Amino acid sequence: MSLSISTNVSLVILGFLPSIVWLSLFLTKDPRPEPKYLIIKVFLFGIIIAPVVVLIEAIISGVASEISFLPRAMIFFSLAAFVEEYMKYWVVRNSVVSKPDFDEPHDSIIYMIAAALGFAAMENILIAFKIYPEGFTATLGVIALRFTGATLLHALASGIVGYFLGLAWFFYHFKKQIIVLGLTIASLLHLVFNYLIFLNPAVALPSNTILLLGMLVSLLILFDKLKDRHQQVIQRVSTKIY
Repeated sequence: MSLSISTNVSLVILGFLPSIVWLSLFLTKDPRPEPKYLIIKVFLFGIIIAPVVVLIEAIISGVASEISFLPRAMIFFSLAAFVEEYMKYWVVRNSVVSKPDFDEPHDSIIYMIAAALGFAAMENILIAFKIYPEGFTATLGVIALRFTGATLLHALASGIVGYFLGLAWFFYHFKKQIIVLGLTIASLLHLVFNYLIFLNPAVALPSNTILLLGMLVSLLILFDKLKDRHQQVIQRVSTKIY
């Protein structure tokens, strides 16, 4: 099916829109906004890694299909969730963690969310093109569901990884263990969300709504806790100096 230039552009914009809206909202939480070029950089890297993740997940799916004695869906969703969360963490670790502007522990949450929303934008674009043959209304409906579902999940799960990355700021000697814990928790939440949809989409809607609300409230609290903890450290250091 050949699409016009205007249709292609419309589908790309539609795919980007949920991520842009969520990113704009989350950025308002940062009292000292991060440089725009770094946010854009991380967001773009999130987009770039999406095809790599799709390839890895295709390999996982192929391997899982050969395993008959274990639930294939559980294997796939478990590994896919971890791969996605790790790759988004990899983007942040390799693109901004060593930068001078990464100067507060709660910055890690902002950057992880930016990477996740870049990744989600590419996912949404691919899905928009896949669904479009069924009509623009159907495509719009799917993207709207993903706005409050999968796109938000990506942001929140990666935000949780960002919290643990920020927590490692205070416990440097246990940095690896803390980050592994964060990746594990985020991957499990990601797994639960996807597996519920796989089992029963109708039941998954209220269950996942509760899950996402719980994650959102928790992340907002954790963000403030990291910010407050950092301020306390600064105050203690200032007291010792003066």
